[in-house]
Amino acid sequence: MVVVSSDKDLFQLLNYNILIFDPIKNIYIDEKQVIEKFGVNSNKLLDLFSLTGDASDNIPGVPGIGPKTAAKLLDEFDSLNNIIENIDNIEQTRVRNILTEHQEKALISRKLLSLCERVDLQHDVAKYEVHPPNMEKLLSFLKKYEFNSLIGKVEKLFSYNGSSTKEETEYNSEKLEKFLEHCRYEGKVAVHCHFENNALKKNLLILQ
Repeated sequence: MVVVSSDKDLFQLLNYNILIFDPIKNIYIDEKQVIEKFGVNSNKLLDLFSLTGDASDNIPGVPGIGPKTAAKLLDEFDSLNNIIENIDNIEQTRVRNILTEHQEKALISRKLLSLCERVDLQHDVAKYEVHPPNMEKLLSFLKKYEFNSLIGKVEKLFSYNGSSTKEETEYNSEKLEKFLEHCRYEGKVAVHCHFENNALKKNLLILQ
């Protein structure tokens, strides 16, 4: 599964089966990038953001606790709950005093940042599958409302030349690498091979 968002609050969803695609930077966010940027694994991001807060979303956090301090605390105590339970064991006096005074703000922040996991979805997931657009209707709509700058981009994006899309029959190393990259992000792929009906040659004819 791929979550399309540039909102860092959703990075906590990352796991072995979920990737984040940042449409602004046009990149995939994985565990390695999270660690490089925040100093903790994705499963600790909720607690890290609960400590640091986020002014843009009115998340208070703990005053005076920045990303580096929060990451260091989580590295030492593993979780926000453990940090609060072991406040007296925090070496830095300033940090210990701040957390003693403002621990409630951290807990409130975690509630505000927590994603709802009990959503009753009465929907057929298959209905949300992405399919190629009806190019004739799409281009007609863009021309009607004079979205002229988008027409060329859409045609290029979907390799549209006025005719039906043709199935790829030849792959060079570059196309194959793109295909493999797509497979890596999908996580699962099925391969079916067709060979020449010749026991001596057995040349690969089709790879599906």
